[in-house]
Amino acid sequence: MRRPKFLVIGTAIVVTIFYVALYFSGAHSEGFHFLEKAIRGSSEIQRRVGQVDTVRLSFFGGYRVTGNSSTDHVSMTIDVKGTRGDPISVVASAEKRNGSWSVAKATVDGEPVRLEQ
Repeated sequence: MRRPKFLVIGTAIVVTIFYVALYFSGAHSEGFHFLEKAIRGSSEIQRRVGQVDTVRLSFFGGYRVTGNSSTDHVSMTIDVKGTRGDPISVVASAEKRNGSWSVAKATVDGEPVRLEQ
């Protein structure tokens, strides 16, 4: 009985370490920094939360990156806190083609929002 318990605990530790590493990788990625800048500059986001104070990758919201030699695509949930109102979660995706990033889609509470680029 001792071996299965050790295996379960060991697997949980490995999965946790992997998830934390993925989170930090996403929070420091080029795609996140692009979306952070777009969120901070968005008049629609500022109307909802006021002046943007904090922009963070959601720990449980997910982060996904795919790509090939000419295109990168990121999707993530970003928590945004401002000077007024409640924090919001922005679900956004961006694409990098030929060295230039663009916002593919962004929503708050399922409603589309425009992020300036």
